[in-house]
Amino acid sequence: LPYFESYSNSLATLGTTENFINSKFLVKYHWFAYAWVGSLGNSLNLDPLIVLTRILPLVTFCMASTISYAWAKDYSKKFLTPIIAALIVVIGPGLSIGSYVMLRSPSQAIAGCWCLAFSLLFLRVIDGRITGITPYFVLALLAAGVVGGKGSNLAVIGVGVLSILLQSLRQIQTSKLRIYIS
Repeated sequence: LPYFESYSNSLATLGTTENFINSKFLVKYHWFAYAWVGSLGNSLNLDPLIVLTRILPLVTFCMASTISYAWAKDYSKKFLTPIIAALIVVIGPGLSIGSYVMLRSPSQAIAGCWCLAFSLLFLRVIDGRITGITPYFVLALLAAGVVGGKGSNLAVIGVGVLSILLQSLRQIQTSKLRIYIS
């Protein structure tokens, strides 16, 4: 945790060009969560440890539970399914090793929530439930947040978008073939 505190303070104070830990160490990836922690701590005059151990877990649990509720509500007609999905997200990590993830990697906790939001919106756009240009702008912002939150999530988003695009191309070609045959 001292590393995360120092990292958060240096990002909030010095930005990404310098660092309290090592002046030659430049922040290149997964720094959004730590910058948020440092900025929130500075603006509310709170110790970064308080933000890291109390506010960040609360925010990520709220994000994850509301997103999982919305996701379950989209794909289930049962009344209790979204409630159970949200409860699993809130209670589940306390019952397993997952409860330590947020203290071990705040960037993974925040980026995981942004990744859930990205995938929920992405699936809603694909289903055609959301139209217009605004969802694509929000998807771009969420993608930047996910990758800036944790660099390894680029592979998750990249493979997901690529597979959807390939499936879309396949469906277009199948439709053209059906039109040509008939």
